Amino acid sequence: MASKRRSGGCALYAALLVALIILVPPVRDFARDLLASLLDGFAENNPFRG
Repeated sequence: MASKRRSGGCALYAALLVALIILVPPVRDFARDLLASLLDGFAENNPFRG
């Protein structure tokens, strides 16, 4: 018997998360702050920075 393949899987949750970030302002602000701090951390630990 062939097993059923679940369509959507992780892509469905990713699309819902993106829609939530776009449509809900408090979530958008939280995501922006989180991304900014993450990018600052990468900039501080960049081994190629002179």
